[in-house]
Amino acid sequence: MVTVNVFAGICGFSTTIKIESEDSRMATLQIESECEIIQKISAELLESDIFKNCFAQIGDSPVYHTFRKHRSHAACPVPSAITKGLEVAGGLALPRDVQFKLES
Repeated sequence: MVTVNVFAGICGFSTTIKIESEDSRMATLQIESECEIIQKISAELLESDIFKNCFAQIGDSPVYHTFRKHRSHAACPVPSAITKGLEVAGGLALPRDVQFKLES
C-alpha cells in the first residue's frame, strides 16, 4: 500500500491518499480530506486504471477529469499527488517525496 499525505498550503486542508494495487494495473483508492470538494471526489475515485492515469497527457487523465468535473481549484496539488501515488503503486516509479517551496 502507498500512502500519500498532502498539506495543500494556504487553504489549510490536509488530504491522505491510500492506494493499493494487486496487479499493477488497477488500483483501489481511499481518500480522506478536510476539503469538501475532495470529499465529493473521493466518492467517485474508489478505483482507477494506473496506466490510463500515468501515461495520459497532463489534464487528460481520469483523475484530472474527475477534479475538473467538481470544479477543483487549478492549483490544488491533490490530483498530482494521486497520480504520483498511482505510479508507485503500479511499480512505475520509486517512492520519492515531491515538494513545492514558495518564497516571495
